[in-house]
Amino acid sequence: MHVAAPVGGILDLDVALDLGRKAALNALKACAKTPSVKRFVTTSSSFAASFPKINLDHDFVIDETTFHDTALEKAKVADEPRQKGMLIYAAMKSETEKEMWNWVKQNNPGFVMNSVVSIVPTRVHDPFD
Repeated sequence: MHVAAPVGGILDLDVALDLGRKAALNALKACAKTPSVKRFVTTSSSFAASFPKINLDHDFVIDETTFHDTALEKAKVADEPRQKGMLIYAAMKSETEKEMWNWVKQNNPGFVMNSVVSIVPTRVHDPFD
């Protein structure tokens, strides 16, 4: 399942967060009502974990516990529309995925949820360059 989000298309943080959460939870709840569903795979975004970084040291690791928490705080104060749009997108993806994992943990549905991230090397760049 891919909860699509308009990249930079929503400039209201609350609207974006509400939209992402509702879409994801609706899908989870619908699948939970269907006994034949055994797996729920959601397509995440690298932006849900972090923006691309330049000149990293080897200590920087992204794993299943990594979420882009700073995007939410930065989105609240960003002014420039392009930057604000990207921050809202990242916050929406991160917060939606956290909400999904919380729902699965609390509701213990009859399926396993997995999250996958596709990394497209040609798109790994500084979103604000």
